[in-house]
Amino acid sequence: MDFSEKEKGKLKIEVRNEAKEIFKNYKFSDDQEIIENNSDNGTITVSLTPKSLDVCKWLLSFGANITPLSPTTIVAIWKEEIKKMYENLNRPINANINLE
Repeated sequence: MDFSEKEKGKLKIEVRNEAKEIFKNYKFSDDQEIIENNSDNGTITVSLTPKSLDVCKWLLSFGANITPLSPTTIVAIWKEEIKKMYENLNRPINANINLE
């Protein structure tokens, strides 16, 4: 789930709800840009160069408040990870697991 060295560059994401304030109040990269979208959905578009190569885990930490728009490799990895999480919802939980 990493941003490989050859893919390293600008990340573009759509941000909504409480995550908007996080991006407006915290600078995640020196080249971070915020565009207020002129639509009824109340989103902003943020472009930035990630400081970490582990971009997808960071994006997933925002839950449904973030949608990656580009690059396409990150969008595909993000979608695949969400698909795996959804598939895990249908797996039985083993209550007999000893966590000690």
